[in-house]
Amino acid sequence: MPFGVSQDFLNRLDEGQRRGLLALIPLTLAGLTGGFVAEMLDPGRVGAFVWSYAGSLVAGLAIGGLVGWRVVQTWGQSLRESWTDWMHSAIGAPDIGETAQRAGARHVTIGRATGAGLVAANAAVLIAAWFQLPAFALLDVYGAFAILTVAATGLAIGARAAIGLAEAWWCREIEDQTMDLVREGRVGVWGMR
Repeated sequence: MPFGVSQDFLNRLDEGQRRGLLALIPLTLAGLTGGFVAEMLDPGRVGAFVWSYAGSLVAGLAIGGLVGWRVVQTWGQSLRESWTDWMHSAIGAPDIGETAQRAGARHVTIGRATGAGLVAANAAVLIAAWFQLPAFALLDVYGAFAILTVAATGLAIGARAAIGLAEAWWCREIEDQTMDLVREGRVGVWGMR
């Protein structure tokens, strides 16, 4: 049984919950924007683009849920095996993902480069649609590029939302269990400021 819990670890868990839930705000806005883009691109308003976006969003949620579940299971196993490493890793870590990585557990993110790439691809699709660029129309590349962009956007948004929710849920569960151990007197809190 561990002898103590770091206050920094409890802070990382609290921040992990907050970050996971607060990330839903921009993801919801991005999701609504992605739906709007898909609807604008569909001549019939509910056609291939909207269905592609909706399907990829659901697929992203499912894939992200599985990935997030696997990551938090790995974190839980790592925490049970190396409690002290997690406590020490939390001291200088900016977030729970970094704490996990420093303690030797795996952490999955959908990086900023992916997000920036999707923003740029969506901007290119909208500009081409707005100005009805003839190069896209002549080559019939526009339709394929646009539908892939819309699908990738839905997939990334759904996956990131599900991973964030899984991490927030895990942080909440671990924090509750740790605080129960502290209240029972089975572990002490060290590093109080």
